[in-house]
Amino acid sequence: MIKSDLGAVTAYADAVKHGYTGTREDFGKLLAGAGQNLADAVAAKEAAEAAAGSAGSAAQTATDAAGTACQAAGAATNAAGAASTSAGAAAQSAEAAETAQQGAENAAKRAVEAKTGADNALKDAGTAKEAASNYADAAADSATAAATSETKAANSASAAAGSAAAAAQTKAEVGTLGDEKKQALQDEGTAQQAAIEEKGQDTLATIPENYTQTVQEVSQLKEATAKLKDGKISKFYASSQGNTNLPDSDDGRIMDLTLYGKSEQKQYAGYQLLPNNTEFSVIGNTTYTWKNVNLISGKTYILKNNIQSKTSGSFILYGVDKDATRTQIAINTVSKLSSGLSFVAKDNYFEILIYFNQASNEEEMKLMLEEGSTAHDFEPYVGGIPSPNPEYPQEIKSVVNPVVTISDGADKQQTATLPYTLNAIPVSSGGNITIDGQQYIADYVDVERGKLVRMVDSSKLDTSQSIIDKTDWLLVAPTETDLTADEIAAFKALVSYYPVTNVSTTSDQLDGYTVFNYPISLAKGYDYIKQQLGDTRDYLYGIDLMTAEAYVNSEYAAALAEIEV
Repeated sequence: MIKSDLGAVTAYADAVKHGYTGTREDFGKLLAGAGQNLADAVAAKEAAEAAAGSAGSAAQTATDAAGTACQAAGAATNAAGAASTSAGAAAQSAEAAETAQQGAENAAKRAVEAKTGADNALKDAGTAKEAASNYADAAADSATAAATSETKAANSASAAAGSAAAAAQTKAEVGTLGDEKKQALQDEGTAQQAAIEEKGQDTLATIPENYTQTVQEVSQLKEATAKLKDGKISKFYASSQGNTNLPDSDDGRIMDLTLYGKSEQKQYAGYQLLPNNTEFSVIGNTTYTWKNVNLISGKTYILKNNIQSKTSGSFILYGVDKDATRTQIAINTVSKLSSGLSFVAKDNYFEILIYFNQASNEEEMKLMLEEGSTAHDFEPYVGGIPSPNPEYPQEIKSVVNPVVTISDGADKQQTATLPYTLNAIPVSSGGNITIDGQQYIADYVDVERGKLVRMVDSSKLDTSQSIIDKTDWLLVAPTETDLTADEIAAFKALVSYYPVTNVSTTSDQLDGYTVFNYPISLAKGYDYIKQQLGDTRDYLYGIDLMTAEAYVNSEYAAALAEIEV
């Protein structure tokens, strides 16, 4: 290593000492060349160091690219998860995310390989730097070494250039890799977006057109379910079937209550021939007269008292013709009238008389005179023809302002009232309710639906005509009117009682007919099931678990005792 400037002479002498045989001029040229070679070596060293720095930068860039790729892979994975959650296509999104992650891992692997190349280039540059330093020392020691140094410096420069080229290539590859990865991620993102949109369309396709209605129905169902939870739906329920006494009821809410209307109109056949004064009391000796009777000679008639006789009095029956001639028709005991007295008219009688010899005992009379030998149930006089008729109309009665009363037969009672008239047409078939064996097409109140349903056109009701089978008095189509919130609440608040519930439906005219479902006692419920199954065994109801266990244990012990015996 050169430590001081010895001058050209000292250098030449030292060279000769080491075996140099050339001239001083040639040595001077050689020395000048060695200086230039040394300068070139220094420049090569700096270039190598710069190449090493560039290679380091390239390696860092590659490392950053790898980190970015990993982050992109993580983002792709997150995107895959989000796509899975949004679209519900978990399997497809997972596969897409796995593919994206694999691509990212491949990119990272390539980046690592690029970094390894850069590290190798940096190592080569360090080697070149060390070689250049050695060449410079050798040139100072000898011209031959300087020449050799020149050659090695040139080689070092070439190596440095190669390292720079390698670094440039690495950078290019990293850039290419980044572009490829970027494109791959873009492609994957586009694919996942398309998948999400496709899955979204598939999901929308599964939503029914009546989605809003469905949501409302679900909401109503939830509300109804909540209401049922408040009731005693865990019990057995039975229909009241219009009964007014329910001996198997339990405490609980009454459900599905329907109140039916009913209409009645007196119907008379016209058997009665006595025009008036048919109901009276007799005591002592009394004569009763009926004019305008019009009995026809030779026909059979029957006279009957529709109240059972209590005394042993007697009577005489007379007929009066058009000339006012009185003729005795019959004489008998008063008690005979209770079974019916038959006779044949001897003339055309326009008037009859009955002379009672009743002494001091009072006798109630409810007389009916009719043609023929068979007595019918008592009816008033309606002109001798069927009624209703224009001269003898008959009132039509209905359920007016009904009141439903629920009680336990003792001290508990509830009522609910409606301010409506509920009419009905008695029919031989096709009715919507049967009451006491008679079918009716009736107006009704459906509490569960909150509706008053009209079946009968009340404007057509005519008291001079019979209401029976008058289907032309019905509405063309039923009409519905909403009940008020208070009316609905009052009826839905009704409950049954344990062990007995009594029901009545009264009104200003006729009693209504109420049907509902009510909870029955647990024992009765199981008894009904046992009856259906033909099960004759006895069961214990309404006991707690500890009592049940004690009972089972006692029965088991008894069974063991019998076996041991």
